[in-house]
Amino acid sequence: MITVTVDDEAVLTGLQRLSGRLDDMRPVMAEIGEALREASMEAFADQSSPEGAAWRPLSPVTIARRRGTAHRILQDSGVLRQSITRDVDGPRSVVVGSRVEYAATHQFGARKGAYGRTSRGAPIPWGDIPARPFLGVSEEARAEVLDAVAQWLEDGS
Repeated sequence: MITVTVDDEAVLTGLQRLSGRLDDMRPVMAEIGEALREASMEAFADQSSPEGAAWRPLSPVTIARRRGTAHRILQDSGVLRQSITRDVDGPRSVVVGSRVEYAATHQFGARKGAYGRTSRGAPIPWGDIPARPFLGVSEEARAEVLDAVAQWLEDGS
């Protein structure tokens, strides 16, 4: 075993300050959450994952069922997009996501019949739903997260 003893008042003070700040990281967690939420908003605008992969186009059947000319992917009513939130849920964590019941289906996709059958025996969903990830980390969000952490560690703002 190797033991290193630090006998430098400035270093010890800095380490104590850092340790104290690590107990409550809510301010930087809020910034991180906002960067990730914004990446999701951009995913809807770009109709692609935060990482840049284009979403699969709507099927002709889905387009035919849409109201009027509402043909933007995952944006028939706007409920899913508007549901994306960020919640600093503790001193060292943030949650970015949606409480909309069908959010996970669109994020990860679902195979025909994955959720069982209706009382008449029809599959739920009635057809395959491709994954169209709207939660994730874009390059821009990644840079913002790294900047927020660096700034927070440097001066506590």
